[in-house]
Amino acid sequence: MLSIFNIQRLRCITKVNIPRAQCLAAIHQQKEIHFDRASKLHKPTVFRTEMSMSYSTTPPIVPVAYYEEIKDLPNHRERLLVDVREPSEIQKTGRIPTSINVPLDSVQKAFSNETSAEEFAKSFNHSKPNIKDQIIFSCLSGKRSQMAAETVMTLGYKQIKNYKGSWTEWAEKNGLPVK
Repeated sequence: MLSIFNIQRLRCITKVNIPRAQCLAAIHQQKEIHFDRASKLHKPTVFRTEMSMSYSTTPPIVPVAYYEEIKDLPNHRERLLVDVREPSEIQKTGRIPTSINVPLDSVQKAFSNETSAEEFAKSFNHSKPNIKDQIIFSCLSGKRSQMAAETVMTLGYKQIKNYKGSWTEWAEKNGLPVK
């Protein structure tokens, strides 16, 4: 049964090495593991195991958006560009036209069911996209936007892309300051 799950968190509070098979068996049976550091066979000190499981074993594959697609966004109002940098970063450098700012630490809550359409519109000056809308994420170099895209995909959004070039590529191609 464990083979179909991804063990996201496994905590074995240990002072000695626990054989992997023994640790997995204890987790499967929800047992405690007993070892004694003093003996060569590692028997009596009590160690507790915990785990949480999910059905996903790998992060979702996020398609890439390219400069030409971003440049054409003003002609495609059905697509939303979300910049996940901090507002202070955007104030220093500027932003890509048509983008809205949803900082990375706000992405999960903003795109989840926790945030109503009215709250989203009030916070980000844009209507909240539904799970079928096309959303492209950007940041400074494409790393935070990748994390945001993966997060939103796990919330059920289907048409997500990451602009890997992000602000760095946009600025270079448009003669703007990168940082």
